[in-house]
Amino acid sequence: MSKNHLMRLAAERHRVLWVNSIGYRAPKVNARDMRRVAQKLRAVARERLKRVEDNIWTLSPLVLPAYGSSALGSISRYALARQVRGAMRQLGFVEPINWVFNPTASTVAGRLGESLLVYYCVDDYLHIEGVDHEAVGQLEDQLLTRADVVVASTAALCETKTRGERRPILIPHGVQYDHFRTTLEENLTVASEVADLPGPVFGYFGLMSHDWFDCSLIEAIADKWPQGSVVLIGKSTMDLGRVSRRSNVHVLGQKPFAELPRYCKGFDAALLPFPLTELTRAANPLKVREYLAAGLPVVSTGIPEVESIGSCFIGDGPEGFVQAARAALEDSTTPGERSRRMSAQSWRARYEQVEALLSSHLRASSGK
Repeated sequence: MSKNHLMRLAAERHRVLWVNSIGYRAPKVNARDMRRVAQKLRAVARERLKRVEDNIWTLSPLVLPAYGSSALGSISRYALARQVRGAMRQLGFVEPINWVFNPTASTVAGRLGESLLVYYCVDDYLHIEGVDHEAVGQLEDQLLTRADVVVASTAALCETKTRGERRPILIPHGVQYDHFRTTLEENLTVASEVADLPGPVFGYFGLMSHDWFDCSLIEAIADKWPQGSVVLIGKSTMDLGRVSRRSNVHVLGQKPFAELPRYCKGFDAALLPFPLTELTRAANPLKVREYLAAGLPVVSTGIPEVESIGSCFIGDGPEGFVQAARAALEDSTTPGERSRRMSAQSWRARYEQVEALLSSHLRASSGK
């Protein structure tokens, strides 16, 4: 995720306290939510403040996602602020920069003694399934007003998150270029699970959920190339029975990030089967730049940010997606050419943009 990449780069120069998300939904009395509450309690019980990498600590606060003006909401805000301040004191933080990726953090953002408050918006949270849209919308409005700096990862988000004359600063996502370009190295071996699959091999890695994954597009690819293979890698929160019943679709589950180039090496083309919704139209999929850095032709639906990247084959609906896939397989661009187009879009380059922006704001505020 973008926040992981950015905070690891920040940790090269600064200390980072990562406060785990308090969630978007109020918990309900069902088995799924009770399991989540139990997991949160166990995480807190094990170690509330934990050093996980050089210069990076995580805090798993014990709070309920209650955002309103109720007594429970007030208690939740007090408990969260108290735990974050305690962790900051323990680490000796003074005048920290508060980077907020989640609008629900608005409950305490700006009230922690920050020297700078940054809202880094990467999704349109108001269109995520299961979110209390009214409550989260109010929190995001407060955050957009209160933040010193607002950064958005897409042009669509810049439009919807503009308040008055204040427009977010557009900084698109980056890619771990050096990691994914290893796909092109001759001595890199193909992952054994895909090495002997009949081609063409279409690959996907990432979350598979109703918000982000259109099974009908995968079915169309699998049916059009019955002699070929479709490989799906990643966590699934939806029923994949529709696609997994096909003999040429291989659902491999989650794989370590470090191993993804070995799987990419076995793909002939990479897929981005996003449904076209208000949520996805505002998205900037990280995996597209990762696919391209690995030298793969990319087949995608008409997500505006994907179209703006270029070098991708766009098709909407099952028929259009199949046509785009056919064009991707016939493309004469070499893997090296595709990969080099991503060389200037590294996460390090993106982080330097953000840090220069924050440094400018800090200088301006100290000048006042």
